[in-house]
Amino acid sequence: MNYNNKAVEIISTQILEAVDKKMSTASFDITYNCTVKEKLGDNKYIVSAEGKDFTITTSHLLLQLFDKVHIIYPKNNSQNIIVLEDLIYTCSKTDISGDADLTQVYKQIDELSNQINKDRTIDGVDFNNIEAITHYATCTTSASIIEKTVILNGFKLMTGSRVSIKFTTTNTASNPTLNINNTGAKPIIYKGNTITAGYLSSNCTYEFIYNDGNYELVGDVNTDTTYSAGTGLTLSGTQFKHSNSITAGTVQGDITKILSFGDTFTIPSITYDAQGHITSKSSTTMTMPSVINPVYMRVGLSSNFSVSTANTITVMPCTKLINTDSSTEIIQSGNGIKINSDNVKAVQIQARLYYNGTIATSTKNIFIYLNETQIARDIQYVSSNYVSLSVSVLIPVSVGDIITMRVNSQITTPDNISSDSATTFLAVHRI
Repeated sequence: MNYNNKAVEIISTQILEAVDKKMSTASFDITYNCTVKEKLGDNKYIVSAEGKDFTITTSHLLLQLFDKVHIIYPKNNSQNIIVLEDLIYTCSKTDISGDADLTQVYKQIDELSNQINKDRTIDGVDFNNIEAITHYATCTTSASIIEKTVILNGFKLMTGSRVSIKFTTTNTASNPTLNINNTGAKPIIYKGNTITAGYLSSNCTYEFIYNDGNYELVGDVNTDTTYSAGTGLTLSGTQFKHSNSITAGTVQGDITKILSFGDTFTIPSITYDAQGHITSKSSTTMTMPSVINPVYMRVGLSSNFSVSTANTITVMPCTKLINTDSSTEIIQSGNGIKINSDNVKAVQIQARLYYNGTIATSTKNIFIYLNETQIARDIQYVSSNYVSLSVSVLIPVSVGDIITMRVNSQITTPDNISSDSATTFLAVHRI
């Protein structure tokens, strides 16, 4: 808004109403519509109208070349009135006779003239009645700087001071402040709270009013959070969608199936991307192994065996071949049985020994070793003759493994372990 023009409009209306009231009974003979032709100085001007030139003198009105004025002559010619753009002034204050008493009109004109010529502050910006004023400024402070500085000509900090500011960057600082014309950094508040990062956007203009030590942000601000689609997603309207969508369905293989050697079965399979989105589905067919012919070997003692040292684990010399399937995949080797083929992946092992003779109460232990690692043990506390101990275990094996049977006893009776192949043996079966 141009406050200078607004003030003139208000005062003009008041003067016109006063003149109309005071001059309602006066009658006039001549009215001239003139144009200012020349300025003579001392408030004297040459004006022209209807091909004639007039010299006029004004006491209050300053005219410019080419201004349009109206000169009204009362009937008694004792006073003329000059009207400029609907603002009425008189040439002189000479009293006139007749029906119209304009003394009060002149007085009101002087008072209003003095009022309009006074300097004032409008919404916090100085107004000198000559220059146009503005409440608009631009802020170029960096986004991360808390104190936003602005220069606005004529600005004064007072309650109600109003300013519109365009920001060139989006604020990223927490609790930013505003400092206009070095009047001090003041907090910026919105709905009673200090604003945070992101409230002041680049290339946007905001209006502020100073009150109670703060600049209040006027109007409504869009504080909605904006989201964007990440990798593997697309934004369609108000919906996020998987960019690698597949047809809805169930991934499954064979639910129930009784399998035999050589049969096939299916298991489900899916493919997914780095974001965990499923991109495809399929199934994989697996085949059960073919029928495996049994492979076995049993070995035992060549003669009765005595434990030479009490409380010592002793390897049983199972060097006697008892029976076999004649396969070379499991062979007798040293004091035990050796895995001789990659086809053998797991075996069941049985080990048994038989004590004979008269023995005292003692503890008998039988062990199974895979290479030099104990994998099974059986313990019996005995007080009678002919004690039989046995152990059976299922383990995975690899080619080259050696399986042995070992014993520990607290007695050293000669020939106390029988060599009978039915009671003392080490057996390995491939499964």
